[in-house]
Amino acid sequence: MRRFVCIRNEDKSGVSGVGTIAEGMVMSSGTTVIQWLTGISSIAFYPSFEAMRSIHGHAGATKFRFLDPEDVDQPAADHFTSKEV
Repeated sequence: MRRFVCIRNEDKSGVSGVGTIAEGMVMSSGTTVIQWLTGISSIAFYPSFEAMRSIHGHAGATKFRFLDPEDVDQPAADHFTSKEV
């Protein structure tokens, strides 16, 4: 498993705020979980990190910072090459 946070410097929708707006985890299967740190929190599951990023990445406006090092023994680790994407 690999933990990450979602960071936004601008809040175009006026809903999520700025700074660290969500926490997430990529499981060894690739399934990705994200929990919003907004006033009304929610948790969502996605089949992959890429699927989650395609929805919440806002064309690069959202940065994803991984908190754990890459683990080459886990299948999902192949998707990540840097600390922030």
